[in-house]
Amino acid sequence: MLRPLTRSDARTAQAVLDACHDYALLFQGHAFSPNAAEAEFDAVPSGFPVDRKRVFGIEGSAGHLVGLLEGLSGYPSNEVWYLGLLLVVPAARGRGVGTYAYAALESAVRGESFAAIELAVLKDNVGALAFWQRMGFTVIREVPAATLGAKRHERFAMRKKLSDA
Repeated sequence: MLRPLTRSDARTAQAVLDACHDYALLFQGHAFSPNAAEAEFDAVPSGFPVDRKRVFGIEGSAGHLVGLLEGLSGYPSNEVWYLGLLLVVPAARGRGVGTYAYAALESAVRGESFAAIELAVLKDNVGALAFWQRMGFTVIREVPAATLGAKRHERFAMRKKLSDA
């Protein structure tokens, strides 16, 4: 189940980030900072309204968080929902948690009449690229290399069209 999170949930969200040390190393070359979850609630592109940032917890069967999902409603254009992160703790991977969380998000986004969902995948993250392709996303362009943390990455921008709008 996806549960909207607020800044008061930052400590619980931080536990998910801390459990995903492997992704932190891939993404930025070092562990997430101790306040990474709190900072996530305000992380938006320059000029984008922070009130359109969405952070969700992915709840496991026992009700505790096993993942995080975050994105931007109406970015990079009003008809697009941008998915910035879908992260599942290692102990819950391979059990359909990511598929379930994405399906719940897509259903909600369709209900808000967005035309598409977009995201970016690190070229080095071949497992994530395959996952998003299974979810129906296609590569729309290669994103020029950028430094993320202590690492430099090339990314694929991907899109899934939801309607003809």
